[in-house]
Amino acid sequence: MKTKDPLGRVSRRQLGLLAAGAAAASVVTPAFAKKAGSKDPAKKAKKITAEDQTKRRQAAPAPHLDASKLSATDRKHAQELATVGAALLAKALLHRRDPKTYPLPADANSPEAHVAKAVAALPNKMFERGFPKLFTAAQGTHRLNRRDKSGDGGGGVDYDHGVLDSLDFKKASIAVDLTKHFPNIVFRPGVLGPVGPQHKYKNVQVLLESVYCDNYTGCCGDDDMVFGSILVGANAHAQAGASFFAGEFDSGSIVGYGDYLLGQFSLSTTSGYPKDFFTIFQLTETDDGDQDAVNHVRDGINAVLAAVGTAVGGVGAAVAAVAAAVVSLITGIISVFIGDDIFAPWSAWLRLNSETQFDPSGLSPVQYTGWITYGDARYQIAYRWAMVA
Repeated sequence: MKTKDPLGRVSRRQLGLLAAGAAAASVVTPAFAKKAGSKDPAKKAKKITAEDQTKRRQAAPAPHLDASKLSATDRKHAQELATVGAALLAKALLHRRDPKTYPLPADANSPEAHVAKAVAALPNKMFERGFPKLFTAAQGTHRLNRRDKSGDGGGGVDYDHGVLDSLDFKKASIAVDLTKHFPNIVFRPGVLGPVGPQHKYKNVQVLLESVYCDNYTGCCGDDDMVFGSILVGANAHAQAGASFFAGEFDSGSIVGYGDYLLGQFSLSTTSGYPKDFFTIFQLTETDDGDQDAVNHVRDGINAVLAAVGTAVGGVGAAVAAVAAAVVSLITGIISVFIGDDIFAPWSAWLRLNSETQFDPSGLSPVQYTGWITYGDARYQIAYRWAMVA
């Protein structure tokens, strides 16, 4: 397939909160979940029956992130975080292309250097494919191209392009200028939130049940799909979930994964209830080799997490604002490096009102996303939440 127009743009004080979230509790594996680090799930597609096809088409979408319904404060935070993340990614990408013109600060622990390290890990093919699509030469400088919004279930917000256009990326450090625009941002390693008492369960897991293709891309045979995921916990920290080759699909086919473990959240990072958790699903149709495509998705996710994890905007940043920032950076910047056909992300949302919400089994009913789209192609993901001791 050809180009994709994703979304773009995010916020500020959540930026730093995101990366600190790479701290994950030890994985506890119940009977219904696979161990983290186990082999990727089976990927053999089968045709769905007409009855099941109707059921999937009529399934009501589970709760998900809707940026338009964020409070004005959270939406502002999301935009500021996304803008800071976009600026740091742009700086790192420009430095990789021309380090003399776009130098880094001498401090190896600076936010610019931290993100540049993640960008340096992008494979050369991936970098060279994406760079000219992302930047436009303008009077001797490079500026980020505007990009469109993601699908309804992604939950992204717009960048502050006025701030991005005002930055001088030739300066070694842009962090000082960013804090002038966004005074609440503090560039430092993120810190974990308060720890609450332990009760019946310690973690909540997100399990992948199936991916259904209602209409494939219609190009060059079956769709070779890569699945990626990012988790944003109750303390507004983000971490990478599982990424893998999801299988070959055509219209009306489905792949079951047997409640495959994508990742888990700790229940002890915040005290009290309710607690909000988000899992961002990312589907990509690829023409690259399976493992190369998986690596591209993983590298792109890691770059986003590095960008969003360099700044902390204070205590109590809204989880939804962080998730919106992540979606915006994926769809607005990283999508062009992943290349191929990157579908609009879907941000699954769990509001946990008590630890016994899914008792007696501790396992939620199967949840369904809305349609995850790219052009006329559309997919649907089925998943479940699981409480584990």
